[in-house]
Amino acid sequence: MIKTKFFPLQAHSLAFGGFEIQMLTLYENLEKYCSKEIEVSKIDVWSRDTDFDIAHFWGLEVGNLNNILWAKNSGKKIVITVLLSYYERFLSVVNDKFSKYIGYKKFQLELLKLVDAVVVVNDLQKNVAEKVFKISTEKLFVIPNIVHENFLDNSQPITDENYILCTGNICARKNQVNLAKACLNADASLVLVGKVLPGEEEYGKNLQKIVDTSKNITWIKGLPESSPELVKLVKNCSVFALLSKSETQPISILEAISMNKQLLLSNRKYAQQSYFKNAMTVDPDNVENITQGINEILKNKNAYRADPKFLEDFKGVNVANQYKEVYETVMYKK
Repeated sequence: MIKTKFFPLQAHSLAFGGFEIQMLTLYENLEKYCSKEIEVSKIDVWSRDTDFDIAHFWGLEVGNLNNILWAKNSGKKIVITVLLSYYERFLSVVNDKFSKYIGYKKFQLELLKLVDAVVVVNDLQKNVAEKVFKISTEKLFVIPNIVHENFLDNSQPITDENYILCTGNICARKNQVNLAKACLNADASLVLVGKVLPGEEEYGKNLQKIVDTSKNITWIKGLPESSPELVKLVKNCSVFALLSKSETQPISILEAISMNKQLLLSNRKYAQQSYFKNAMTVDPDNVENITQGINEILKNKNAYRADPKFLEDFKGVNVANQYKEVYETVMYKK
């Protein structure tokens, strides 16, 4: 029996989003499908219990550094699940090369030397991990995110009602303001689901002003993840839109794929991963281009849907078993 302890990046009461949902969903699926081989638990910062084999950290950030150092000194094996920048802009790459010697990148490179396994969510991330962070192939693993089983239940019919859906924390990075403006221009119905991310209150006020001027925009300020209400909204939308400036592998898009929804995404690097390749992509900074994309996708009801062959990849049982193999690899490798 391998005993694994989960370490979150920050207290969930302070910040909570898709990365945290993924952590908890994996935890539940490891308990459900791998309990004979893996005993998983969550770190209690007040406990002195050291009876675990693997420390599984979430996030390549400063907040994890001290715990990783102490875990290494205590003889624990270390697994880390990370979300990496795709380094889309040339300036980002130049800055990255410079900061390898000073600043944040140096810290990240030093941290990665301490870990036994690094998990990323797709081949694009794997490429960044190898080329930018110089992570060796033998300790690098590609495991996608999990789609909750509620979104994979095909017992109820899936319909396409006449609205665009966008879910996720309300923040400038996810770009809901430009999406709302474009929907106004296209006279398209939009449903937004999400709470304002702490620190993004001004952005939330700007979005609220737009919502208040339109009868076609509905803002639901938060629903529990995988709740019946959220599942129904995804099941019945005509288009799922996420026009983020940057992402890695948003669970919300995977949920939409599981219900064979049309996808409207940003023309950013994350949209190039194989799971999303049939999506309509637009410039997230250009409201006119987004408006054109909305008009196009609403006219072509049978286009811009992802290949359903990938659904097996997102099932909890498959992802949990892949993580089990990672734990076994780091524990038993010679």
